[in-house]
Formats: sequence, structure tokens, C-alpha cells
Amino acid sequence: MINEKDTLAIEYACIHGLLQLSPEATLRHAPLSVSPYTISQHLQHTMTTLTPACNQLLHNLSRDHECLLDMHTPLADGDEFMAILLDIARNASSTQPASLHMFRNDFMVEEHEGVLWPKLVECNTISASFHGLMQRATQVHSHLAKLGHLPAILPQEPLAELCSGFQAALAIMGLPDPCILFVVQPHERNIFDQRLIQFAIESHLGVPVVRLSLAEIAREGVLRNGHLFVQGKPVAVAYFRSGYTPEDYPSQMAIDGRKLLEAADCIRTPDIFTHLAGTKLAQRALGKPEFLRNYLDATSIAPLLQVTKAMYHLDEIHPSGVPITDHVRRFPQNYVLKPQREGGGNNTYADDIPPALDALSDKRRQAHVLMEKIHAHTHTARLIVDGNAEDQLCISETGRYGMMVHDGTATLINRDIGYLVRTKAASNNEGGVCSGYACLNTLTLEAHP
Repeated sequence: MINEKDTLAIEYACIHGLLQLSPEATLRHAPLSVSPYTISQHLQHTMTTLTPACNQLLHNLSRDHECLLDMHTPLADGDEFMAILLDIARNASSTQPASLHMFRNDFMVEEHEGVLWPKLVECNTISASFHGLMQRATQVHSHLAKLGHLPAILPQEPLAELCSGFQAALAIMGLPDPCILFVVQPHERNIFDQRLIQFAIESHLGVPVVRLSLAEIAREGVLRNGHLFVQGKPVAVAYFRSGYTPEDYPSQMAIDGRKLLEAADCIRTPDIFTHLAGTKLAQRALGKPEFLRNYLDATSIAPLLQVTKAMYHLDEIHPSGVPITDHVRRFPQNYVLKPQREGGGNNTYADDIPPALDALSDKRRQAHVLMEKIHAHTHTARLIVDGNAEDQLCISETGRYGMMVHDGTATLINRDIGYLVRTKAASNNEGGVCSGYACLNTLTLEAHP
């Protein structure tokens, strides 16, 4: 049943651009919760203060090209997509030292012996999306809170923060009459999130945004003295909202488009090595103290290790002394099988894991990791999807947006710039908003007695 609060939320969302396209290409409001996710000040502080250290870690790792190539090369024989990315990385020829990083670290809150603590789901280094729709979701909830329908929520303006990063990148490049290139997927369903970012850039910075797919970049892009030109303008920043799935490389033309970007001196968000720094295989390494010591100072390592869950290659030995795959066959409910993929819908859970392991060839096994499952703390929430509302037992995933600007010599910006909350039914393993699994939400802090 739809009540007054639900109706207000839906209508406010539609009027203010909290929208998405359905699989049938019809317009509808984005899935939305009207129950802000309650967390403690301590949890909020823990996740937020980790962001600059994670930014620095991923930046430092992205500069270690040899390590990333060595780490991922064994995957090439059994994973065609990883083979494509490795070929692009090996042929990358750009000398652009500057970086504009837009990361997102996703957490779930787990209860252990009565204590709630955030655990890291993954680090996103490419197409860390929803800045635009999250700003709109925050506005919806803020309006409902002013009317007394919701508690006060944590405010944020991630679009303004993003614009400050693009502005800094434009200043570093110093190009006359530049453009910002959005690298996009054809037939994008999440177009409204991208358009909100585009319109904010064009409104606040006065710089045009050009939207092209990888194949279109290969056909239309021209390299002149290291500068990439599209539609007659030099590209200052190439902002990726595609390139993270095999479907984004359906042809040699699309691959050539990525290679052209990696040969240009524009700032790429991300470049190919920053992309590789966000794989599941890289995340496994980032849970190892001896590996972290190569890229982080000692004071930053301990807090990061406190939020990580164990991850394993499929040929590793579990701490109990048995092969990890044997251990997982006994306790599949405690693990997630993950391929080197992004975008949701790729993981295998619980009782589906043993047969999935049996089906993997020796070569394909190299491209998978096993991660200890985060048993997320549950809460009740009201979810609105496609005009229908329902109260459900839910879990929530909180993403902290991180932004870093480095001019090749020094770090100019390194900070947390806001959050994403996705709330879904506790019975649902996946969490993609555009896949219809989860609802956008906001944060509210626990009230102290």
C-alpha cells in the first residue's frame, strides 16, 4: 500500500530528476527507500576517515605498473576480458603523470559478539557511480525530514565535490577551449545519473561534455601531438562510465578506442593501471600486511586491516590446514565466489559455490577468488520500487566516495566527498540499483539518550 509519505517521495523524486530507464526503456523513478539507514557516529567516523588512506593506497598501487602486470598476467589464459585489459596496459604509452581519481569503497556492517563494525565489500576504481542520483535522493529525504516524515539525515553534495575535482584537473591540463569526455555505454539505463554530473560540470565550470562509446572514440578521435581531439576540441579529462565489463569490448574497434585513450595525454579517470588496481585479485592483495607496507605508511595499515575480510586464491590453504576449496565445500554459506568482474550479478553464493567450483577449468580457476562472506546486520526498511511500496527485513551497503587529485608531483586534493547507500531485502545477495536489486537510501545517525 502506498501512503502519503510514499507518494510525496515518488513525486518529489520524479520532479527533481531521481529517475532511471526501465529495461523496456520507459521512464520511472529510481528505486528508493524511505527509511534512512541508521548508523552510529563511530561507524560513520570509521568509514569516512578510511577514505583518504584508501585513496592514497590505490593511487600508489596504480603507479606500480610492474606489480599489477605480474599480478594479473596468470589470468590471461583463462579470462579473455582480463587478456584484453592486460594487452591495453602493456601497450599504454601516455606520459601524463597527473591523476584525477574518483573511487568508492563499499562497506557492510557486521555484528560480531555484540559489536557492530564495518567490513569492506570492495574498492571501486572505475565508474564509481551514483553521485548525481545520490544528491537527488538526499534532497528527497531532506524534504521529507523537514515535513517531519523522516529523521534528520547526513547532508551531502557530491556533485559539487566532483566539480571541484574536474576543475582542478582542468587547471592542471591548461588546455585552450577543452572538453571533458564521458566514456559511456550505448543504450545506458543509468543515463540520468550521468546527465546530472554532465549538467553540473557544464553549469559550474562552463566546459562542454562530449559523450562517446569506446568504438565511437576509435572512429572519431584524433591524436595530435599527444592531445586527443574529439568533435574539434582537445580532451582534458576522460571520465569512464564504461570499460569495466566484457560487453564494453564487443569489437576490435572498441578495444582500439581504449588504446587510443591510453596513448593520449589527457587525464583518464581511471587510466588502465588504476582500473587494474581495483580488481578482486588486487583487493585480495590489499588484505595482506606485507603487501600494504609497500604502498602505505604504518599508521594507515592497521585501521584498513580491521575492516577487511579474508580472500583466497582457489589453490590456497585455509588457516585450518585444509585446501580452501575443501573448507568452502563444508561451509559454503560463509563464502562468496567472485570472478574479475564489476557491475553486479557476477558472484556465486552459498550452496551454488561447490558446483560452480566443479565447473571451472584449471585456467578459469586462476581468475576467481573466494571471499569470506560479510554477514550483514539486518534492519527493517520501507522500499519503493516502480511505484510500489513494501516494508521488508533489509541489509544496507554504504559506499564512501573518495576523490584525489595529483598533479604528477604533489597531491592537491585527497578527501572523502560523500556517500552512497543501497538498501535491499536481506534475502537478496546482489546489490545493483540499475539491476533492480537495491534501493537508494541515506544515512541518519543514532540518537543518543
